[in-house]
Amino acid sequence: MVVVRKVTDQFEARVVAARLGAAGFVVELRGRGASTVYPWGPIEICVAEDEVEGARELLLADEVESAFDVNEG
Repeated sequence: MVVVRKVTDQFEARVVAARLGAAGFVVELRGRGASTVYPWGPIEICVAEDEVEGARELLLADEVESAFDVNEG
């Protein structure tokens, strides 16, 4: 498994993992922050080595798309 993103927030890690999982990637969360016993510290979001490029492209596409979201309020 290879790291595709590092975060410090457990909620963000789970949202990113769910997004990747919904796209068919097998995801593993690593790090002390991924634990429910010690829920603080860095969290590594990992995918299989042969899926790294696709996972990074998906996450980048999501970031670009969110940059164009307009708050109509």
